[in-house]
Amino acid sequence: MRVDLGPLGFADGGYLLVKRALRDAAAGEEVTIEGTASGLDVDLRGWCRSEGHHFSWQPDAAKDTGGR
Repeated sequence: MRVDLGPLGFADGGYLLVKRALRDAAAGEEVTIEGTASGLDVDLRGWCRSEGHHFSWQPDAAKDTGGR
């Protein structure tokens, strides 16, 4: 399952969309979160840790290479 938060910050309500996706996901199903908000990786990592969820960060390759 994929969730795109776009520019929505995690603390600005993005966490609600993540919680809904996790609730709707099948047991063992991977949920991928995408978004452009500053600090999303930090917020999501801390939240996942506090909720007991696995976290793996894969930066957007296009963003890391200047969009090329």
